[in-house]
Amino acid sequence: MISLKKILQDDGTAGETLLRVIRLLLQGMQDHAIEGDAEDLAGFRMYIQRLIAALEGGLAESEFLVQAGSALQTLEDYNRRTARYLKRPVGEWQAIATMLISAIAGMSEDERTASRLREISAGVRSANGSDEVHKIRLQLSECLTELQLDSRRQKSGDGRGAAEAAADPAPEDSAQKAAGVSTRAEAEAALASAWQTDPPSYVAVMALDRLQIFNMRFGHSVGDEVVRFYAGFLRARVRESDRLFRWSAGALLVLLPRPNRLEIVRDEIARLMEARCEHTVQTTSRTILLPIAARWTVFPSMAAPRLLIHKIDAFAGNVPVTP
Repeated sequence: MISLKKILQDDGTAGETLLRVIRLLLQGMQDHAIEGDAEDLAGFRMYIQRLIAALEGGLAESEFLVQAGSALQTLEDYNRRTARYLKRPVGEWQAIATMLISAIAGMSEDERTASRLREISAGVRSANGSDEVHKIRLQLSECLTELQLDSRRQKSGDGRGAAEAAADPAPEDSAQKAAGVSTRAEAEAALASAWQTDPPSYVAVMALDRLQIFNMRFGHSVGDEVVRFYAGFLRARVRESDRLFRWSAGALLVLLPRPNRLEIVRDEIARLMEARCEHTVQTTSRTILLPIAARWTVFPSMAAPRLLIHKIDAFAGNVPVTP
């Protein structure tokens, strides 16, 4: 840190040096002010120029701080007005987006989708950070994609809803192409073996969210890439003795040899699933960062294999499990 007091005491030319420093700072404030309202900016620069001219008129050193304080107050006032000016278009865009989303919600025949759109509309009005805006944009994109899917099905005479379509599997060959991850057939054999062994094992099932959305927007190759990436993400975080399988197009299964109680194993997987996962995919026109999340559950492997497979399929396909 430079002490101006020391300069004034030790250097007979300190007054002139201090004058040059203040002049330079004022010139920087004038040249680099944020461009808001054009008339306001012109007035601010004119005022700073008058301060610079006053310094040229030979002020006493005792008046330097007074002029500097005046310049800072002027800068604070200008920045405050400019912040309001720059926020004004954001508020207008929020109002436009809110009206459009509300209109789409009103036209939707699916109450679940309409409810989600109303929640997004409320989020648009309160969003004040780039992370929140990015999250809302993804949510809105998913909703609009579901509406497009419903519209196409209605035009083609297929009356199924978006929730059923989300459970549709991709082609079977695609479901078995997870590099480095075992297939469903191997998983079923491992479950049959685990049923007869001791110590007991548990089965963690992860069903990826939004996979149908990814497939529709970017193609099944991107959806398959997302699943394979998530498989690697899990593989790096489970124990070396744990076995990872691709159960279906959008579901992964981890066989967990554990001598612990179910509650302890659930807590372990819950901590694992809290980890944030994102993957960047390259389309023909751009690079996109996709957030990856999954529903999950844990089953003991003590049940008969056929019953256990039914429970896993029911969870992975979002079908109610029969008690």
